[in-house]
Order: sequence, then C-alpha cells, then structure tokens
Amino acid sequence: MDFSGPLPIRYVCNLPADIMLAIVEKADWATLWRLTQTSKAMRNLIASHERSITVTKLSRFPLPPIGAVLSSETEQRESINAFTFGTVTEFNRRDWRIDSILSGGFLSTGDPTSLGLSSDALCNMKRGLKRALYIADRVADVEADVMLSAKEATKATPSRKPDMRADVPLISRDQLGPAVHGIRSVLAWQSDLLRICCTTRARQIMMIRTLSTEDLAFLNQLTSLAAMGYARYKAMELRSDPGAWDKVVAFREMLLRHGSLFLWAYVRGSGSLHRFMESMVRCGVSEIREWEDRVAETDGSNDDDDEGGSAAMRQMDGAETWLPGLHMTMVGELRSRLACKVDVFGVDDVWTKSEELVCRIIGHQIRFAAEDAV
Repeated sequence: MDFSGPLPIRYVCNLPADIMLAIVEKADWATLWRLTQTSKAMRNLIASHERSITVTKLSRFPLPPIGAVLSSETEQRESINAFTFGTVTEFNRRDWRIDSILSGGFLSTGDPTSLGLSSDALCNMKRGLKRALYIADRVADVEADVMLSAKEATKATPSRKPDMRADVPLISRDQLGPAVHGIRSVLAWQSDLLRICCTTRARQIMMIRTLSTEDLAFLNQLTSLAAMGYARYKAMELRSDPGAWDKVVAFREMLLRHGSLFLWAYVRGSGSLHRFMESMVRCGVSEIREWEDRVAETDGSNDDDDEGGSAAMRQMDGAETWLPGLHMTMVGELRSRLACKVDVFGVDDVWTKSEELVCRIIGHQIRFAAEDAV
C-alpha cells in the first residue's frame, strides 16, 4: 500500500493505534503535519513515537545521521537533538539543496559535456558526489554532538554559544571583544572553546580516516570540482592576485568543515549567509598563512611524514595549539591507501590515482576543460 500521497485523514484517525502508527511512518511530511492537527490523541500518538517515526523517515536518505545534527537554516547553525522531527526537517532541506547544486553548473554536473561524460556516467558521478556531500555534512555534524555534550556536562546552556565557525585555532584577547572582562574570563572562555575545537576536530579526523577508499576518492573529487567552480567565479581576482589562490585551498577545507551548507550558501545563498561563508574563506586563508609562517620559523621541524597528522593537535612553540586540517587528513589517508609516490620533480600522484578510482567507479574517463584545471 502506497502512503506517499495524500491520505483520507478522516479514515486514518479511526484506525487502531498500531495501524495508524504504520501509516504515519510511511506518510509524507505534509500528511504527518495534517495528522497532528486532527485530534489530541493523534498528536500524542505521534509525539510519543517521535524517535521510531524519525528513524524510519531518515532511513530513506543516502546517509542517515548517527547523532545530533547542525541546522542549516541560518549561519548560526544551532544543534538539533538526535532523531527528532527537527532532524527530518533539516535532512529534507539538505537533500533538496544538494540536488539543486548537482543540477547546476558550479560542480560541472549540469550536463554530461561539462566533464566529457556519458549520461549514465554523469548519473553515477552525481550519485557519488551526493554521497560525498552527505559525508561532509556528517563530518560537520560532529560539532553538534560535542556542543550538546558540553552543555550537558555543565548542566547549563551558555549565554553565548562559542562561535565554532570562527575557524581560528587560537583566539586572542582582542578577538573576544569588550563583552568579556578580565584575564581570567578571557582565558576560561578561550580554554573552553579550544577544548571544543580540539574534541570536534579529533573526532572529525577519526571519521575521515575510517571512510572507505571509494568514499575518500569521491570526497576528494567533490573538493576538487568545488575548487574549480570557485576558481571560475574568482577568475579575475586570481589573475590579478597570485596570493588569492590561497582562497581556493581554503575553499576546499571549509567545504569539509561545514558541509553542504557551505556550498549552498556560496552558490545559491544571499545576504548574511553568503557573506558569512565568504568570511570563512578569509579565515581559512589567514589560517593557512599563519601555519606557513610558523612552519618557516621552526624550519619545518613539526612537519609529520603523515600529512593527515598523527595527533589531534600540533604544538608549534609550546604556547599555541594548531589543529590538523580535514583536507590534509583526507589527502594523507588517500596517499597511504593508494600507495602514492612523489616523482623527481616533486609531483604527487595522489590526485591522479584518486581520479582514476572515481573513473573506474562511474565507468567513464573524466575530461576537464583546459580552463578548469586547478
């Protein structure tokens, strides 16, 4: 029996509770809302089975959540408790946005000719990229669980949620602003934020390292296509300012940190949401340049032979804590899995081998336009 369309509400409400629940679990979101408006008994039935209804509905998505998730309604990204109706609303929003992005030209997936693919190969590519975007969202959602756990541990909701989107590994006293008074408050606030950042990043790194090689390859393909799209958008700026290429590198990193919202906000977003995501790229550039400066000061003594970083944090000079990037973690894991090598000219073949794996999966060779090479 198909419950995906409109239901005769007046009949459903008179059915036994177990049958009504089976219908509710199969009903579309609009029908579910209509059912909650019919009677108090129906509303209570639905509310008391929120988790089971939610689990059933979330199972239809390519990659259901494993815990709390971040809202993508605004740039504030509030945490949504696991397996609630709010989670279903959020996943419906994400799924629609991801399909919208994949149907456009930013990732060169609008039509087969953009990547030199057949129609079937493009469908396979979109399927892999969609899963990759869901994976990026799952990586970003780690923050939601960390934040909710921190709130539970303190038994109090902080008056101001630490701004994880600042994306800076260490916050100076000036950056905290005049709202925070006294060095003790500054250090305590900074310490709490740093602990949350470190916990979140460590879990994100572990999640990336446990992905299948195929998922890592498509995740890498996603960041590469996104970087190419960003470079097309910023073509004039990149031609006039070679240093602006750091923005392309930062764009890859921020996509992994913030998931599909970051891509949506940049491609389809407007107003404060779009400006906020632009600011994330600038923060990423600052982070890259500060990292390079610190490495230069220490003569590269803290470089790891594993690009992903073997620890959740890196100490540069004993005073400042630096977190390994998610993109370098992903690339480092791919390099290890695919047994990549660096030739005499210092060229790494991880990109070639990763793309070859994607091509085998989709059943077609990718042919980029010359201007898309990044």
